[in-house]
Amino acid sequence: CMIDRLVEPHRAKMITGYEEVKRRGLQAGASGVAISGAGPTMIAVVNDEKVDAEYVAKAMAEGFESVGVDAEAYAVKPAKGAEVLTSE
Repeated sequence: CMIDRLVEPHRAKMITGYEEVKRRGLQAGASGVAISGAGPTMIAVVNDEKVDAEYVAKAMAEGFESVGVDAEAYAVKPAKGAEVLTSE
């Protein structure tokens, strides 16, 4: 679940085009769209076995551009995460 009813409504007001970008990301197939950190970066979660992440990224960038905001979009995969290394 990516619904933030507490903070997101307030931070969204500070991001020009937020609603349009979120709508386009969800319409393109994202499972969820949210503000990353305190903003203005936005993030979409995509099941890449079902949806083309590049397509979602492009749709969101076009959402920003439609309201006059230059944007860059990247489709990336999560990092492997932390590893514990030991020496013997």
